[in-house]
Formats: sequence, C-alpha cells, structure tokens
Amino acid sequence: MKTCTKLVEEGIPTEPSVDDSDKTLSAAIGGSEASGSVVASVAAGHAHAWYEEIAGLTVSSDTTFLSFAYSGGCVTSGSASAQWAFATGTGWHIVPGTNGGTSNRTCSRFFADTWAAIETSSFPLCPATRIRTTFSHVRAYGWPDGRVTGSTVDSETRSNLLCPFPLFEHFEYKKTG
Repeated sequence: MKTCTKLVEEGIPTEPSVDDSDKTLSAAIGGSEASGSVVASVAAGHAHAWYEEIAGLTVSSDTTFLSFAYSGGCVTSGSASAQWAFATGTGWHIVPGTNGGTSNRTCSRFFADTWAAIETSSFPLCPATRIRTTFSHVRAYGWPDGRVTGSTVDSETRSNLLCPFPLFEHFEYKKTG
C-alpha cells in the first residue's frame, strides 16, 4: 500500500465560468518493481471507456494506462496511470471524491483499475435532467507474454427517464508499445 496514490478533488472550481473546451484530469496510480530481475521486454497499453451523445461528441471518459516489463514467463514490474476527460461546455464534471485507481502485480499479470463518476445537470438536449456516467472498473491487464487486454463495468443513470436522447457507451483496449 505504500505506493498507492489516490487523487481527490474538492471544493469549487477556480475557473470563473464554464467554457466550451474539454477538460481532463490525470493521476499516477502506483506501480510495482521487482528486485534483482533482468528485464527482457517492455510493453504498454490502455483500456478506454467513454460515452458519446447523439451527435458524436464524447461527454465523459475514463482511460487506464499501463506499462510493464516481462521476462521468463513472468511479469517483473509495472506502472499505471489514469486519465478522466469530460465536456465542460455542456456542464460535465467529476463528482467530487469518486475518482481513483489501483494497480497490482503478480508473476502471472499486471493489473490496473480506475473509476470515476462524471455527471451534468445542464445537458442541452434534456435541460431538466441530471445525467451521471459511472465508470466502476476500467481495467487494463498486462500478461507475461506481452499481451494487453481490458474489461469494463460502466453505467448511466438519469434523474428524468423521459429524456429521449441516449448516450452511447464505448470501450476498447489496445497495446501501444
């Protein structure tokens, strides 16, 4: 637990007003080093979950990045980070205290997991509706053969079920190095 980091954002944003640009928040979420090991290969990748509105604008996302070393059929070390993004122009923001991440390494895999709740109460298509996207587990895995895989558990909730405009959930994982 000594390398575990949790980033918590509290208070009122220091920006005087909401603009139309997208915002991101990033955090390191720990890592693991093996002592005395010889590194034969290094790999990297990410798991990425996001929601789009009907016109194709991404309104919220959670990305889990990882890099890891592997040698002799074993994962020898790893590090991970997270990035959360949201469209501030339509009022999206991270719900305070809901975002974080963790990582864990064994010989058989390196694992990173991130989470966040991102919501808006000013969605232009449904102005009287609070919409929350919850990224419960955006997981990336690094394996002893250098593969990267991922999984996710996400959900969307609305305070007004009569809003006819859906959000579309997407997920991908990718080896990047």
